[in-house]
Amino acid sequence: MEEDYHGLGIAGRLLRHLAGIAKEKRVAEFHAEVLPGNKGMLAVFSKSGFPVKQEYAEGVTHVTLLLAGDAQ
Repeated sequence: MEEDYHGLGIAGRLLRHLAGIAKEKRVAEFHAEVLPGNKGMLAVFSKSGFPVKQEYAEGVTHVTLLLAGDAQ
């Protein structure tokens, strides 16, 4: 079941890997639309080490992850 994989850090690892590829390709930022109830994914973005901007509109949290910042 997919619930068996929650909380293992897979999303964070995948995000860091994709961010590395994006930086090589000169992609400056990622954009995501996250349901406000998805606290796990919002936490992944917040803990990524990259500057994050979040705006709430029309029932969705719009997230911008600035890849020019240093990830930890």
